[in-house]
Amino acid sequence: MSAGNGNDFKITKDSQVVNMVDVNTIYGENGEFRSCVDTISNVIIPELERLADSNVIQYGNVGTRPMFNRLIDNLNGLVKMLDNFTDDRVTDFTELKAREEAELQRCREYIARLKRRANGPTHTVNTPIMEVK
Repeated sequence: MSAGNGNDFKITKDSQVVNMVDVNTIYGENGEFRSCVDTISNVIIPELERLADSNVIQYGNVGTRPMFNRLIDNLNGLVKMLDNFTDDRVTDFTELKAREEAELQRCREYIARLKRRANGPTHTVNTPIMEVK
């Protein structure tokens, strides 16, 4: 909505405000993204640890245990970064929603003022108190 006097609103209806249900479906505690991170943490890393402990991996001078240890450390670091990323995304969207709701409220207040002005005064000039004799 463009008011032409500095009241240019990008958010003019509820459907334009961030939907936190959608955000939480992806980034929330039980969201799809968090589920992928949990898979890395709870399935992939333990499986790599199991493999790293096997006799074949640790065999003599050709063992790759140090490589597995680095890989596991890197994956644990990745899990922490992804957890922080998801927390940051939820925070970002929460802050965006607050800004959008505030703008929507300002838009509604502006529209209400315009309607009041369009309807004219709410009292008449010729009331007994205002009458000039």
